[in-house]
Amino acid sequence: MSSTTSQPEYETMMTTRQVADFLQVSICSIRRWSGEGILKSYRVGSRGDRRYWRDDVLRFLQDSSQRTTDLDVTTKEPGVESNSVKSKARRSNTRQSRKQLFGAA
Repeated sequence: MSSTTSQPEYETMMTTRQVADFLQVSICSIRRWSGEGILKSYRVGSRGDRRYWRDDVLRFLQDSSQRTTDLDVTTKEPGVESNSVKSKARRSNTRQSRKQLFGAA
């Protein structure tokens, strides 16, 4: 009967590349967030490489999605259109202008 000393997967540390791939952002963004204290990192080894606990990354993801949701709600002003509405209107106006210039297609 041998006991293993390996940690459960959810407690493993991730490299900067692994976190960047997981969050689908650049390594530079991960380093910047780590330097700003937004994303908790730990220095390991003689070179001081950054490592991240999976739980910290998941917490960062949850917190950042909550901040984005709060930002969307607080920045929405009455009478102000979102960018997607504006771009749809521009495309519609462009189509109408083409029809006027070149006739109905």
